[in-house]
Amino acid sequence: MVMQVEKKSDVIETWVSALIHAELNKPRKPLLSQRYNVQNMDTAYKIQTEYVHWKLQQGDTISGYKAALTAEAGQKLFGAVGPGSGVLFAAGKRLSGVSLDLTDFHRPGLEVEIGYRLSAAITEPVNRNTVMSKVGEILPMVEVVDIGYADSQGQQSDIRAIDLMAGNSGSAEYIIGTFDHFDGDLNELEVSLSLDGNLLFSGQGSDAMGDQRDALVFLINQTLELNYSLQRGHYLMTGSLGRLHFAEPGSYVARYGEYGQIHFSCR
Repeated sequence: MVMQVEKKSDVIETWVSALIHAELNKPRKPLLSQRYNVQNMDTAYKIQTEYVHWKLQQGDTISGYKAALTAEAGQKLFGAVGPGSGVLFAAGKRLSGVSLDLTDFHRPGLEVEIGYRLSAAITEPVNRNTVMSKVGEILPMVEVVDIGYADSQGQQSDIRAIDLMAGNSGSAEYIIGTFDHFDGDLNELEVSLSLDGNLLFSGQGSDAMGDQRDALVFLINQTLELNYSLQRGHYLMTGSLGRLHFAEPGSYVARYGEYGQIHFSCR
């Protein structure tokens, strides 16, 4: 395939316009890495920022941020050299017990994750020693990603990390639960997802970058580098534990050891 070479500003404008078109008219998000010779992830995040700004202009608000591709397998799948991030919107917030309509998505995937809610705004970088002082609550969360991308011929193969991050890392909806209590090691926390009583997969907290605290530090510091605002009450999700499961109809339970569960269904 012959790549088009255009000015970076033109590529960003074209890509953002395509994302907005997908949002308004419901086709899949664009795989423009197949059209333009874009290699720099900085460009992907500039596109993401413009797309997020447009979403805010439409009346949505930022409710938090998510880490993406925090597992080595996901990085290899999308050709990424490291983890990435995206924005969570208030319109995507759901609570345990929700029933999801699969027709609202193109290619929905379910990820069991650990979430954090900030107790204070963060304006400066954090490290392993300081990060937990900013956390007011640790939460079980399930992310519903939409990996609905396609090229101009409607093919969805060869999605690259550039495409994923430009399209806000597949962020769609997220389900929030509560822990009955928690007094364990987050890295050793055992999680699982079941469909209609059948185990789909299991994982543990350390699946995200090998260490929950490292993943949280990465997400916060990257969010600051991208000039997003981290406010009290924002949710932070540190990445998929176990694996991604593409959603299908039925009743789901995400279990977090002895500490809590999230129940939801897809129809």
